[in-house]
Amino acid sequence: MLSAAIAEYMNLELPRAATSTDITKLVLEALRRYGTQLVIIDDIHFLDVSVKDGRLANDHLKHLANFCAATFVYTGVEVLNSGLFLEGGHKERATQTAGRFTHFELRRFGIDTLAAAREWATVVKSMEEALGLFKHKPGTLDWEYLHDRTGGSINSLSILIREAALDAVATGSERITKKIMNEIVLPRASEESYRNKRRRRRTAPTDRQARPKPADAEAASIRDEREAPADSGAPAKQALQQGGRVLAWGGHHRGWTR
Repeated sequence: MLSAAIAEYMNLELPRAATSTDITKLVLEALRRYGTQLVIIDDIHFLDVSVKDGRLANDHLKHLANFCAATFVYTGVEVLNSGLFLEGGHKERATQTAGRFTHFELRRFGIDTLAAAREWATVVKSMEEALGLFKHKPGTLDWEYLHDRTGGSINSLSILIREAALDAVATGSERITKKIMNEIVLPRASEESYRNKRRRRRTAPTDRQARPKPADAEAASIRDEREAPADSGAPAKQALQQGGRVLAWGGHHRGWTR
């Protein structure tokens, strides 16, 4: 049962004779008591609302959202094609979910404009600052190389930096290098994207008058901002600290940004 799973996650002690209604009440009381502000339901595309059990689970989630002050965020793949917004094709119930939630489509990070490249560089910078490696110098991770390797996928970027950091600790180097990252195998989509990009670069004509990509033309500017000292001025610092991308979809007053 969904409430029981939430109760277990929250480490709640449940009476042996507790009914499903009792457990739901305990969960709602705990959410209020702990001041829970955000409830994230991942992999929502696995919720099959075309069958009875799926519709019951969906109704239960709506019940929890109705009786607590937390923001509910559902994340999933191809949500619009999952039937969730149409309650499994039941037209008379279609507005129940579609009327509560707003859909936001997440895309991979790009670097084809200055604003997009700065945003990607900011993500790389924030991950790099979280590293606990003794010999790693902040600002040495090449955000362009990392975008080539990951295709702009935040998941692949996380895997690459985490695995590289573990290798750096295991080998005693205590710093991330391109040599270490080149040996790490990423998810298939990112590896395929990287191979295709390298193949296109090898076969591209060497025309000196070829127009560079926006990110290539502006890379030096972003790199200068990353390497600038802390007191070099507010504009560059603000550019690297900007955020605000919507990460998931929620409804009503619901939504999640970082």
